Amino acid sequence: MTVVNQLDMEVGKSSITAILGANGAGKSSLIMSLAGHVDVKQGDIEYDGQNITPWSPMERVQKGIAIVPEGRRLFKSLSVHENLIIGGYTRSKKASQNNIEKVLSIFPRLGERRKQMAGSLSGGEQQMLAIGRALMAEPKFLMIDELSLGLMPKAVDTCYEAIKDLNAVGLTILLVEQSTQRALQVADHAIVLESGNTVWKGSSKEARDSSDIIDSILGLHKTQ
Repeated sequence: MTVVNQLDMEVGKSSITAILGANGAGKSSLIMSLAGHVDVKQGDIEYDGQNITPWSPMERVQKGIAIVPEGRRLFKSLSVHENLIIGGYTRSKKASQNNIEKVLSIFPRLGERRKQMAGSLSGGEQQMLAIGRALMAEPKFLMIDELSLGLMPKAVDTCYEAIKDLNAVGLTILLVEQSTQRALQVADHAIVLESGNTVWKGSSKEARDSSDIIDSILGLHKTQ
């Protein structure tokens, strides 16, 4: 079954692009295909001027593509530290140690929970760990699926602040989000999917200035 069809999109370097749409629109399938976990039946995926369609997920990670999947998918019986080590499996031991310190500087709470099992963390802490694990691979392009889903407002604020800081130093981010308003506050561009097709794309400013654009397409009220 084809979930995403006739999609033509471009993510600018060092930008934040929001992928919006109702449940079942194809958002998760899109980023899983970009990460190499879902086969592309037609068309090509280009990254940094190269056709990466035939690349394996590991090859994509090694070239700087990382994903924070929906549901986080942590190793819950392992500690925070061990989950981070696994995230840096494509990097040297020395690089991994340096990257752990960088992650802990971004999310100090993880430093406080370093020896704690991932499964015992709060939802917000688990999302921080999922982002941190992806950062261990030293990505140039980071995809995050449902950043705020199920999180308390304070945890959402922490994660969004981290995203803005990471983007400010050059990280390109593709953000899948159901919270339309929150995504448009940080994104440079927005793409709206419906039944696997692109039904609208443009600047986030254009969407914010014309609220009917997104609300009418999604058939939803904006959430805070």
